[in-house]
Amino acid sequence: MSENDDIALKYEDVANLEEGKIYPFYGVITKILEEENEIITKFQLNFESIVSVDLRGQKDYSDTIKQRIFEPGIFMSTFHGVEGGVPNLSCSTIIFGKRQETLEQ
Repeated sequence: MSENDDIALKYEDVANLEEGKIYPFYGVITKILEEENEIITKFQLNFESIVSVDLRGQKDYSDTIKQRIFEPGIFMSTFHGVEGGVPNLSCSTIIFGKRQETLEQ
């Protein structure tokens, strides 16, 4: 078992989800997969799930997501099924936690 197995969505985790319904998924963006004109259109969630996002005309949101890669969040996403063992989602809302201030010594 690899360290990524702990957070990756498995088929058995999504087997009872209904296609076309919106669900909250907890995790981290682990890789930006596609960009169009420097705006994210697709990313990888938890080392496995493929997530599409529509950020056309919202470069500031795309930039924020790029800054928060590998930070935990809740991804409100429509479930589109499993393709090749990989959950396919489209995300409408991302909620990141409040950033913690670091103390300088």
